[in-house]
Amino acid sequence: MSEQSELLQLVQSSITALDTGNVKLSAVIRSCIRIARLRNDFLSLLWLQREIIDNQNEYERIRVLSEIMPHLTKEQFDHYNKLFLEMWIQERPAIIVEDGRVEKSDLIIGKNVSELENELDSMIDTYNNARTPSGMHPLDTAVIENQNFYLRVQTQAFINHYQKLLEIIKNRVYDFLSQTEKQLLYGQFHADIFEQNRQYVELRLNQVCPTAFKELVSALQRIKENTPETRAQALLSCRRLFKDLSDVFYPPASEPVTGEDGKTRNLSDEKYINRLWQFILDKTRKSTSVELLQASLSDLGNRLDRIYEFTNKGVHAEVEEFEMNQCLMQTYLLVGDLLRIYDKQSAIEDSIGA
Repeated sequence: MSEQSELLQLVQSSITALDTGNVKLSAVIRSCIRIARLRNDFLSLLWLQREIIDNQNEYERIRVLSEIMPHLTKEQFDHYNKLFLEMWIQERPAIIVEDGRVEKSDLIIGKNVSELENELDSMIDTYNNARTPSGMHPLDTAVIENQNFYLRVQTQAFINHYQKLLEIIKNRVYDFLSQTEKQLLYGQFHADIFEQNRQYVELRLNQVCPTAFKELVSALQRIKENTPETRAQALLSCRRLFKDLSDVFYPPASEPVTGEDGKTRNLSDEKYINRLWQFILDKTRKSTSVELLQASLSDLGNRLDRIYEFTNKGVHAEVEEFEMNQCLMQTYLLVGDLLRIYDKQSAIEDSIGA
């Protein structure tokens, strides 16, 4: 089982625990802290930790903040720490019960979730034990029963209040878990699709155009080194990949060609993007999906050409890791689309020519 799958399983088991009520909320929050930490979700970790630590313990507060603060800017930390503190305070108003009447108080219940749960359990025990013993004198029975009645009324008011507080926190924890589940499922779904496409591209590209496959392998090898120079070299390998692929799909033409879209294109050797574009036009019918594919091809080609021009001019091309990863992913997706068109099994709806 992959790390992503294990994390998703932990999220879903925590949701089940909240739904069934078989596990205390404090235990679920500890699982949420683990989930947030594994995902480097430091904003969620900030409010989750506040729900579980002793907020009166300065050492505990410093320990939590020392883990979170290095990953946020000062502005971010100040904003969210204030926001979560205000939320924490608003969720914990204290009440006063007098003569059976419940009144609001200006005070707050400065307890974490574990303390709230323990106090709630204690109040439930008090309520259940407020029973008049049998065998007493009627006058004593009346006095004790009257005392127990008011004790039960007062205790029930606090029980209701604490249950409401915990339910509010529970709903927020549930939102965190369900949003995290959505993100993990969404990410896993796209990871599975990308993996299927990757396997198809690497197998078929090696069969259709071995030289392009070698460039892809070269790009992957250079990416592992992850330096500005090797990142630029990886993108140049991607550029050469598309050049090799265009030589197979649409060899250079000595004269410009006018496509079905009415545009005349130079399809010489160096105009590899134009040749791939013409290949798409010749093999597919016009549709929105085809236009998106062409736009993606043009965008990636322009980015790769800029890298090529910089290196040819001796200019050091500063390629960020994010840009490199995006280009490589887009390369896999575009090559997959082109190979499927070549194989006449493109997923582009109603676009394959007869």
